[in-house]
Amino acid sequence: MALTLEQYAKAKRLPLNFLKKLGLRNASRQGKPLVLMPYRDTSGAEACIRIRTAMDGDRRFSWKIGAKPIPYGLWRLKGITGKSIVLVEGESDCHTLWAYGFPALGLPGANSWKEKQWAQHFDRFERIYVVIEPDKGGAAVEAWLRTSKIRDRVRLVRLDGAKDASELHLVDPDNFIRTFKQAVKAAIPWSEVKEKEEEQEQPRLTQTALLLALADAATLFHTPDGTPFASVSVNGHTENWALKSKQFRQWLLRGYFAETKGAPQNQAIQEAIGVLESRANFEGPECPVFVRLAEKDGKIYLDLCNDDWEAVEIDANEWRLISEPPVKFRRARGMSPLPRPTSGGSIERLRRFLNFAGEMDFILLIAWLLAALRPRGPYPILVLHGEQGSAKSTTSRVLRALLDPSTAPLRSEPREERDLMIAASNGWVINLDNLSRIPLWLSDALCRLATGGAFSTRELYTDDQEILFDAQRPIICNGIEELAVRGDLLDRALILYLPPIPEQEREPESKFWADFESARPAILGALLDVISGALRRLPKTRLSNSPRLADFALWATAAERPLGWADGDFLRAYLSNQGDANDLALDASPVTGVVRVLLANEDCAFVGTATELLEALNGIADESTRRQKGWPQNGQGVSNTLRRLAPNLRKSGIEVLFSRGKNRQRRRLITVRELASTSSTASEEPLPSAMDQAKPNGGIKGLRAM
Repeated sequence: MALTLEQYAKAKRLPLNFLKKLGLRNASRQGKPLVLMPYRDTSGAEACIRIRTAMDGDRRFSWKIGAKPIPYGLWRLKGITGKSIVLVEGESDCHTLWAYGFPALGLPGANSWKEKQWAQHFDRFERIYVVIEPDKGGAAVEAWLRTSKIRDRVRLVRLDGAKDASELHLVDPDNFIRTFKQAVKAAIPWSEVKEKEEEQEQPRLTQTALLLALADAATLFHTPDGTPFASVSVNGHTENWALKSKQFRQWLLRGYFAETKGAPQNQAIQEAIGVLESRANFEGPECPVFVRLAEKDGKIYLDLCNDDWEAVEIDANEWRLISEPPVKFRRARGMSPLPRPTSGGSIERLRRFLNFAGEMDFILLIAWLLAALRPRGPYPILVLHGEQGSAKSTTSRVLRALLDPSTAPLRSEPREERDLMIAASNGWVINLDNLSRIPLWLSDALCRLATGGAFSTRELYTDDQEILFDAQRPIICNGIEELAVRGDLLDRALILYLPPIPEQEREPESKFWADFESARPAILGALLDVISGALRRLPKTRLSNSPRLADFALWATAAERPLGWADGDFLRAYLSNQGDANDLALDASPVTGVVRVLLANEDCAFVGTATELLEALNGIADESTRRQKGWPQNGQGVSNTLRRLAPNLRKSGIEVLFSRGKNRQRRRLITVRELASTSSTASEEPLPSAMDQAKPNGGIKGLRAM
């Protein structure tokens, strides 16, 4: 942020020389220009300095260290001969009024009034015109006037069509004097304002009381983070709304209109909601509120998000539709309804609407769907690659439509982590479409979101209040290029390469989606059948080994028999996919190949400092390799790169160890060596399963997409 006096004069349309005579001057801080505005006392001595660094923004003002603010313009009081003065908020309003010859004093802030020290400056004025701005500052000024001893001489000035005197001048400088004089002439004495408030107080209190009486029909509670909610009966079912939501406000207004055939004042509504928030937080119980999926007492609940607020209850025996679930759901904007599921369907009907390269990919797609229908993660991140025309977006939309349909089913890359977490707080599935890359910050954020993590940010309009976003969500990403290249993201990912669809097998979107909507209730019912069966088998299911995302692997394994798969079908597909992902992580780093050459030259082992290791690697790598973006530039870069690649290198038969030397220097050492055995379960070629043998074509012709 930077500002010069010349820029300030131009923006305010004020003479530069006039501002200089007032003492305004240019200065700089850390090489950036700023404007100094001196405050002088009644004797003309400089009392403090206010610093302006920009024309707009929350932090455009600051004070010189040690400042004790006083009203702005005290040194000009001696030149005022009349019996009236204008009190405004801020320096620029004073500059404008002074330029036109109006007597004025400025407050350095709406909340800064100091009665004992400052009221004495107004003793000789019979009329004090206070310009009330239509914002929080204006409300603050009116608040201190109620207790100020100068209030009986105050007249309130409101400027139509402008926020303050400076803005009125900018809007119409040619007519400023006439317009401002008219506003001063129309000023209302404080005594009349007080009388009007007293007249309105009783009706307003009556409106507030009526609104509170209407709210007795709601059940108030609060979430663990202190957000107040209400459960309200609507057309025979219960809906849950945040007290600050538009739905709850409309519910109150509807009830008020039914009683009075009128509308309450906005102040009465705000007071009523404020009282209800206190009741919800201090008298109401604490209840968690869920989006789309919840779990209680070993049962899973799926919110259909329809107008009747129905949900599906799933246990180890069956699933059923219920109208009053024992958990509380909320509806975020954009959430669309799921169809009522029907029994007797088959997962096999889904093949028609998905594009995949082989049977193992179909197994992984179904496993991802089943994981996403579980309220607790961790969740694998589904990454779909493919050239143009491979139905990446269509496959992503189909998968989301089975779990968490939305009016905006596909999202572009978020601009920042805050946007990602807000999306996660207002939906169940995160569906990022047509990505060209995954930047490092987004890669880390997706990892936290898939396995559970929180993000904090400063609350708007506060300096020290914090908002926490905490979520765990299923994620889909798709793009033409290989998106996931970092090891931590690849460890959490299911990476599928979709084959192109021949032109002769394509069909109109209208027919495709019409067929899908017709099949969706039965497919959803089939998924729920599998979820019920998985709940039944989960307590007795065991894994021979625990791969990454072991909870996901255990859940998918429990679903194998309900799906009609052979034992081990999922793990074979999953471990094969993890092996491919491990190779992708290694191939994405320019260091990997050079490390392998180094071990061949060093007789299968290297021990040394990070700097020595970098020198050795630089001696082997050619210039084009050293110029690549991922090539480390110093010892710390080598250490960080190998720490990130260590799990992937270990799976490929290379071990990386970090230790301290045993001599007095205790140097930090890195050991890179080949393992005795380079076999890895995850990278082995999987044995064909019964399903592979039965369907060798992998079902890729089931989709005739756009």
